Amino acid sequence: LKETKPEIFRECLFGTGHVNFDAAISKFKKCGVNSYLAEMWCVDSNWEENIKNASIFLRKKLDSAYNSLY
Repeated sequence: LKETKPEIFRECLFGTGHVNFDAAISKFKKCGVNSYLAEMWCVDSNWEENIKNASIFLRKKLDSAYNSLY
């Protein structure tokens, strides 16, 4: 999983771009995907906080999709 903005593919924090993670994860789930990898670039001094926030953001999206009945 990767966050992007138009013409920006690096250094884009999860939750700040245009990727519809809910729709993507729902589609992946229907295809039988149950393992994910997050890709992100952290080049500033807040890299630890950025990684923590990415983990929280993605965990909420994954929990929502995989804990639903559909």
